Amino acid sequence: MQPAEHLVIFSHVTHHCLGDHIVAHGGFVREVDLWARIFRRVTVAATFSGEPPRNDAIPYAQPNVEFRALHRPYPVDTPLRKATYLADTPLCRARLALAGAQQRGDGSWAG
Repeated sequence: MQPAEHLVIFSHVTHHCLGDHIVAHGGFVREVDLWARIFRRVTVAATFSGEPPRNDAIPYAQPNVEFRALHRPYPVDTPLRKATYLADTPLCRARLALAGAQQRGDGSWAG
């Protein structure tokens, strides 16, 4: 069976940097790694936080998984904060499109 070409996953799961790796909630990462066995390329578009990761965060194991940071995590507990989040959505899409041209094939970021 020929693997499908490309899967893009938009997620609310916050990602973090741990050393040289992007990490996220272990259950989410394990599921994405399973999808990466079916697709040739998997892109995870999600929020990124500069805060230290939680204890259950692990890096992706499959080499064909790439991460694209959409925006910083937003609290959405009030109507104003929800409106701010929605207003930022078009900018997030533009950043995701631009990031595609800036990321190298090995997953590292170009200048």
